[in-house]
Formats: sequence, structure tokens, C-alpha cells
Amino acid sequence: MTIIERDNLAKAYMSAWYAVKGKPVSVIALDNGWFRKHHYGYINADNVRASSLLEGLVTLTQRLEAKSREVTA
Repeated sequence: MTIIERDNLAKAYMSAWYAVKGKPVSVIALDNGWFRKHHYGYINADNVRASSLLEGLVTLTQRLEAKSREVTA
């Protein structure tokens, strides 16, 4: 994964998280291929792999889809 791809994944996750949760999260792509995910209001940050962010992104976008159906119904 290139630097641009890693940054795009981090940005997509942060945007989806904020859209669903209404609270910011910080995701930074580290040089070693890991990502540092920090939820505001918590002291500790988690180091996760891209696969974990992708799984989370799937869940978040599914929730966005469900929210959009509720609004139109």
C-alpha cells in the first residue's frame, strides 16, 4: 500500500466514523505499515493494521446506509 493509499484509508475511516458517531477520531498512518487510532476522550491510542480499518469502514458505511434509509422512510 502506498503512502497516498494509507492516507486515503485513514481519511475515509475518520470521515465515516464522524458521520456515524458524531465524534472525531484520529487515524495516522505510521511508517511501519500500522495505523494509530485515537478516540477523543480516551488517553490511550490503539495501533491497528489496515485490515482492521477496512473491516471497521465496512461496518461504518453499512450503518450510514441504514441511517439514510431511516431518513427517507
